[in-house]
Amino acid sequence: MKVIYSCYWGSYLAVVAASLHLGYIDKVTDIFTLPLFNNIKEHELGELIPVGKDGKGRDVYVIGSKKTGKILAKTLDGIAQVYGFSADSVQFVDLNHYYNNMIRLGIFVIRKLKLVSIGTRLVVKGIEKNYERLKDIVQSVIDKPIYREN
Repeated sequence: MKVIYSCYWGSYLAVVAASLHLGYIDKVTDIFTLPLFNNIKEHELGELIPVGKDGKGRDVYVIGSKKTGKILAKTLDGIAQVYGFSADSVQFVDLNHYYNNMIRLGIFVIRKLKLVSIGTRLVVKGIEKNYERLKDIVQSVIDKPIYREN
């Protein structure tokens, strides 16, 4: 099974969620230590970026999907059907609806004004507001049973 965390750029909420999933971080302040955080470039949008493998053997990825998360989820389901993969072989988690104004402002400051330090602090502050909800989403993904076909 593959788990794909997606957000607009792929390098903010998706990286935090994948890192929570894999146990790389626990506290909000740990976000600053993540090598992929704010490190996925515009030309990498749409690319699956491997983050690690969880304790159940699932490969965990992030992807920047701009505003196409729902479309991408349907596409992955369709591909699974066409190629005869089980419906739960890929779990796609669209995190775009967890963005808030603080995160958006921080990303604007980083990407448009090139003020990375200030923007990063704003993004992390915004993530802090949704951190418990994000942890809950990740926990629901971790807790999902894995069905293996014989």
